Amino acid sequence: MKKVRMWKKITLAFVFVAAGMMLSLPANAASYGKVIVFHAGSLTVPFAEMEKIFESQNPGTDILREAGGSTKMARMISELNKPADIMASADYAVIDKGLIPAKAAWNIRFATNQLVLCYTDRSRFANEVNAQNWYEILG
Repeated sequence: MKKVRMWKKITLAFVFVAAGMMLSLPANAASYGKVIVFHAGSLTVPFAEMEKIFESQNPGTDILREAGGSTKMARMISELNKPADIMASADYAVIDKGLIPAKAAWNIRFATNQLVLCYTDRSRFANEVNAQNWYEILG
């Protein structure tokens, strides 16, 4: 239950940040017609929701989203010169390393994550797992 609540909080925080990015477009965004957003595939669900909300509040504006791996999206901008108004990466370092300063002026680092592996004394292989072999046991 706590995991679900935490995920909802993270998603909500992300929605607010990304919505703020979209809302920072000029008030007459409708005159732009299309807003191109490249984003990490893992951000598809919150961005789809933001797209619906933003477009309903800004008639005449069409959010065009393209999802994929963060590095792939950044390379589409940096190497293939694909236009993008917003780039949302699952890893902020992708933007720092691949887009700034040539293709982006700034980056907002709003969230990070970690992977934690844990087990109990009753877990399978609990007597064998250690810092040197954990990846072999998981494999």
